[in-house]
Amino acid sequence: MEHASTPLEIGNQIWEIDLLEQNQPGRTAGFILRDSLNVIIETGSSRSIGQIIQGLHALNIPRDELNYIIVTHIHLDHAGGAGTLAKLCPNAKIVVHPRGARHLIDPSRLISGAKAVYGDLLEEYFGQILAVPEDRVLVMNDGDTLTLGANRTLTFLDTPGHAKHHFSIFDSLTKSMFTGDTTGIRYVHAYTGWNFEFVLPTTSPSDFDPQAVHASIAKMKQFPVQRIIHTHFGSSPDPEDVYQTIDHAADAFAAIAEEYYTEGMDWTIMAGHLEQWIRRHLQSLGHSVDDLSPLALDLEVNSKGLIYYVEKKRKESGKSN
Repeated sequence: MEHASTPLEIGNQIWEIDLLEQNQPGRTAGFILRDSLNVIIETGSSRSIGQIIQGLHALNIPRDELNYIIVTHIHLDHAGGAGTLAKLCPNAKIVVHPRGARHLIDPSRLISGAKAVYGDLLEEYFGQILAVPEDRVLVMNDGDTLTLGANRTLTFLDTPGHAKHHFSIFDSLTKSMFTGDTTGIRYVHAYTGWNFEFVLPTTSPSDFDPQAVHASIAKMKQFPVQRIIHTHFGSSPDPEDVYQTIDHAADAFAAIAEEYYTEGMDWTIMAGHLEQWIRRHLQSLGHSVDDLSPLALDLEVNSKGLIYYVEKKRKESGKSN
């Protein structure tokens, strides 16, 4: 590990830890909540576990006093390190969506699916992926709650759109919603080098569904959310702006996929159309960017996801006819 990040308190005993995904600041965060019980939300990959352990040490939380390890969904940049962290924190339950539990217990399909996206770069990006012992897995269904202290309850919401195995978590004390990837990626200066921040959907394979995005956002709106906390990356203090942006952009991404998809197309063609839309979107926000290379990985992964989305949709449509 070339760098170490310092936990940053973002209010009421929530601490943000930059997990330095692929040694890149401002990309992926984990969040420690301190109360009568201690919680971390998101582990990142196993390559990020050192950051979490150092964060716990900096906050004087012994590893055996971490009570819960929560992952919003089982994609490797959110949960790839869950098995490794579970070994290091022996008293922690690992909290996961019901659709994700079996993949933490036996990650073989998760690994093979990730290899299809990342190929030979899988281990370089995400490191080792260990199984989580079944007796330490705690499933949270839609509406389930977890009480951390006298004034703090976490409510779990089934929020697909990015992934079917995704929940978001509402913190009653801070009125914060931890949204994983459901409300997209918040691009920050530390990652892009640009002097502005913005959010865009993440449509990586294989569960992108714009209608599910809308339904998930509508569900979030039922809670008095004062702040969206993105795993990628940090806090958005205007939830309504995030909701509107992601609702609009999810439809726009789907429309691009529908309009330009051709059978057997290379993902780079889709990425070109997506890049054009992003440039126009940034211009509408008052930003002109010549070099979109900081978005290169996401353009690739999102384009592959959009192609998969159209192919799956057309296959399902053909079955129903």
